[in-house]
Amino acid sequence: MEEALMAVPDLESNFFYKNMVKLLTCGLWAFLVSLVKIILGKLVFYLCRKFHHLSSPVLWQRSPLLLNSMCYRPV
Repeated sequence: MEEALMAVPDLESNFFYKNMVKLLTCGLWAFLVSLVKIILGKLVFYLCRKFHHLSSPVLWQRSPLLLNSMCYRPV
């Protein structure tokens, strides 16, 4: 009789581990997304600093697609 009870999986611990895996997966994805945002932000900043001399301030002001809020800084 005891052997039959031992063969039944403990549903509470199985549920707990499934939730922990979901929680860790969500936490890992959130960490990776924030890391990618930081890296892309630094890359855009670096590229804007490197190539800022190639464009005039008028071009940055007229074109909203060129990330003028991140790159163009009035002197």
